[in-house]
Amino acid sequence: METVSVDIKSDPKASRVEVLVRLLYWIPLMIVMVIMAVVSVILFYINILTCLILGKRIGGSFIGKYVSYSAKYMAYMMFATDERPPIMPE
Repeated sequence: METVSVDIKSDPKASRVEVLVRLLYWIPLMIVMVIMAVVSVILFYINILTCLILGKRIGGSFIGKYVSYSAKYMAYMMFATDERPPIMPE
């Protein structure tokens, strides 16, 4: 079983330029998030069927990557951290 962990590094000092960069950086991040969400939902339903029929899980690692990426994305967009998530997940 794989575990998902997210480390959030926070700095109390905020930069005004960083806030403006976030607004522009939000666009490609949101596009990737939507695509990953759609694929994750499809894999979720396929995973339910394969668990019921075959007793095996598939696609769990991609769903875990989506959850990790979305946590990093939300931490960045909600100003919890200044560490930018990569545009394409690892």
